[in-house]
Formats: sequence, structure tokens, C-alpha cells
Amino acid sequence: MTDLPVHLFSGLDGVELAWREVGSGRPFVLLHGLMGSGALLASQSLVPALAGRGFRVILPDLRGHGSSGGPHDAACYPPDILADDVLALIGHLGLDDYDLGGYSMGGKLVLRVLARGARPARAVVGGQGLDALDRAKAMAPETPGQLYFRAISLDGLRQHKPALEAYRQFLAVADGKFPDQEFLSRQRMRIIEEEIRRGIK
Repeated sequence: MTDLPVHLFSGLDGVELAWREVGSGRPFVLLHGLMGSGALLASQSLVPALAGRGFRVILPDLRGHGSSGGPHDAACYPPDILADDVLALIGHLGLDDYDLGGYSMGGKLVLRVLARGARPARAVVGGQGLDALDRAKAMAPETPGQLYFRAISLDGLRQHKPALEAYRQFLAVADGKFPDQEFLSRQRMRIIEEEIRRGIK
């Protein structure tokens, strides 16, 4: 299901945003995680399973991911902009009776969209959980995955200096492996700074 047509619309600030969809029936807006995309979700077994059970699965590419715009101007990333983008898509599609779900960063985004007033009939918040982080610790510390997990782990956020250093190491190892290094760096640092601001020590 990786060859789904890409649909485009303009976010509230004019940034071009993309989504894909598959299936027909009850709308289910499904949000991907950091460095993911709607196409990546569509290539996994969950999306065909949902479509096969009578859902119209709507797969947005979040700002800075996939086929959506990823402007390099920091002013294009104010707080809650991803939630604004999801709400704009829901409005653009005229969805009144729908379900909403997200994985990893998409799961956190579901909570922000709910806090901002979205009223899906059902909401699903999914993620890897702490067990996945513990398993990642067993990986060789030189791998990008290990450095990334250390950067985003709760321990790392509680001790923000190690988290920031771990993320710098992750970026150094990952250099050239992701299409938009500037966005990746800015997005991750924004998340870490927000967690620190909220008092995780």
C-alpha cells in the first residue's frame, strides 16, 4: 500500500500539507511517529487490517515529514503547530464522526489535539513503551538507534545535559541518513526543551 495517491491542502499558515487514505467507511485519522510518514504507516500491516474492517484510514504526513512541507524558518514551528495541522485536516475533510489514533510522537499528538478541542468518537494512543527503551539500551551504544533512544529516554530528559549530548551524538552518527537534518535537529531540540520547561528533571 505504498503507492497511495498523495492529496494536498494548505495549513492555517499556508504550509502545504499532505495526506493519503485507503479504504472506505468510518474515518480513522492515524498519526505517525517522529521521522515517519503516512506512506510508512500504509506499508505496515495495521493499515490494511483497518481498511479491511470497514475504516477509511486517513494518513497525514505531519509537517516536516514525508510529502508535507518542511520549511526551515523557525517561525513555521510555533508551539502546537502539529496539533493545528491535524485540526486543519479534520476541518478540511469535514469530519464530524471519526476516530483518531497515533503512534509514538503521533500518540502524544493525539493528546494535544484532544486538549485543543477535537472530539473523535474514539481515540487511540500507542507507543513502544518503556520496555522498548530498555531493549534499546542493550544495543551497541555506537548505533544511531541507541543514541536516539538515549536522547529521548525519560532518564535522559530527567538529566537534560546527558540528553542533549546524546542527541548531538545521534545527529553526528545520523548525518546524511535523514533527508532534512535541519528539521530533525530543530524538532528534537524543541521537544527536549519543552519537556525540560514542563519540569522533568
